Formats: sequence, structure tokens, C-alpha cells
Amino acid sequence: MSIYTPTKICQKCKTSQQITQFSKNKSNSDGMASQCKSCVKLYKQHNKDKILVYQKEYNRQYRLDNVDSLSIYAKSYSIKNKEILQYKKRLYRTKTREANKHKHAAGVMKRRASKIQATPIWFNKFEVDEIYNKAKQLTAITGISYHVDHIIPLHSKIVCGLHCTSNLRVIPAHENIAKGNRYWEDMP
Repeated sequence: MSIYTPTKICQKCKTSQQITQFSKNKSNSDGMASQCKSCVKLYKQHNKDKILVYQKEYNRQYRLDNVDSLSIYAKSYSIKNKEILQYKKRLYRTKTREANKHKHAAGVMKRRASKIQATPIWFNKFEVDEIYNKAKQLTAITGISYHVDHIIPLHSKIVCGLHCTSNLRVIPAHENIAKGNRYWEDMP
């Protein structure tokens, strides 16, 4: 007794093949693609560059046409998956830091050196320690992370500030991180 296996003719190579050699395509009447998998694979291999250019252009245009909906989706996704994203970010930073210990150490030393160089003679360690302590206390009380910010950055392309009490303030961490060394109040 023979088992019947349905076949279909490929529109490209014109051979009769088992139905399992065709991908699904709901837009066709039989629910299967018109070309067999091997013909599609050959086409993709021969036209890889052309397909890549088309996909990039299509994606670029899609993003331009759907800026609002993509922005809403991204915000809702980041809210829903906040803990997972924070974990992944922490994990990435740890791996990057481990892989580039020399770069991280160089960055830390550069920061320390600029801080030392930016410390004036009339620097009051007690007052600066109080500001750092205030940030620590605010973080403990509110549960929101606070940083001590240099109002005028210690190192910037435009100007370099001092490491002293008149140039320090306590602000939420997210504001300090967003600010970076690119912006400060009364910026020229």
C-alpha cells in the first residue's frame, strides 16, 4: 500500500516536488509558496546585496513613517521590562569593564588627575564631604539615586571647572548622567 504525498510544481524550476519542499504562503490559493525552497535559497544567494539594500531602505522608510508608534512601543517596552533591561545593562558594563580593565583604569586615573588638578588651594575637604554625605542620605531616604554634580564640568571642550563647594550640587542621578559634561547652567 502506497502513501499519497501531495506534490506541487515549482514556478521557477518547473519540477514537480513534494509539498514539504515549499514554504507556507497564505496569500496563495493553496497556502504554499509558488517557488520551492531550493529556488528561493538560490535567488537569495545570488541577490544578497540587492536584498540587503532593499531591506535597509524599507526599514528606514518604515521608521520614518511610524516614528510615533515606535516611540510609544519603545517606552512601554522599557517600562514593562525595566528590571530585565537594568540587569542586562549592568551585565554588559561588567563584561565590558572586565574585558577592558586597562581602559577602565586609565579612565579612572584620568578623572582622579583632573580632579586633583582642579582642586584649588582654598579647598575645604569637610564641606565637600558634607555634600557627598547629603547625596548618600537623600538616596537612602527617597530610594532615588542621587549624585554630586560638578555644575561646571571638571573636563570639557569649552571650559574646565573647579572641584570645590561652590561648584558642587546634589541632583538626581538620571539628571547628572543625562547632563554629562556637555551642558551646565549659564553655559556660554
